[in-house]
Amino acid sequence: MRWQLHGGKTVVTISDNGGKAVYSVDYDGKRFIQDSPLGMKTNIGDYTDGLSISGNPVIEKITDSDSLPNIKKSEVNYNANKGELTFAKGETPVFDFKLSANICLYC
Repeated sequence: MRWQLHGGKTVVTISDNGGKAVYSVDYDGKRFIQDSPLGMKTNIGDYTDGLSISGNPVIEKITDSDSLPNIKKSEVNYNANKGELTFAKGETPVFDFKLSANICLYC
């Protein structure tokens, strides 16, 4: 799965490479972040291996604003593309990716 920002300048790719959830980031045609693992090991399960993408990704736009009167930039506007992608392994954990002009994160 690929998400694009900035008219295609920033591209985030998520895949289930060999049963491992990984992501990479390209900027302006150059690899910025190499394949990096997603997932976690906990006392209730290992969600780092044996994963496969299931279903279709859900992508939505997020807009938010906040006012902080005590800082130099008192009005903060946040625009992002939120993508929800499901990796299956027995139970189905969900990894959320959020992309904006200067932020890429998952939770």
